[in-house]
Amino acid sequence: MQEIAHEDRGDGRGPVHRLPRRPSGERRGGGGVMRVLVTGAGGMLGRDLLPVLAARTGLEVDAAPRAVLDVTDPAAVERVIGGYDVVVNCAA
Repeated sequence: MQEIAHEDRGDGRGPVHRLPRRPSGERRGGGGVMRVLVTGAGGMLGRDLLPVLAARTGLEVDAAPRAVLDVTDPAAVERVIGGYDVVVNCAA
């Protein structure tokens, strides 16, 4: 498993848990990097999915384990998901 880096967003939304990734390229449809958030990143499915996504070119993958994002809290979810193109919910 790859080490997750913890960074402060600086915008009040809490920390980002970022996996190292290969150098990014263009998305298939052209354009920039696609931002992906994986919720439930501390569980078995999330831990298995993170390295697969991080290895993909053109994806910026952030991990949100339960300690960072409680998916049962609608206000917390709204605050966090705003800047992402894709949210993959691996939370149980």
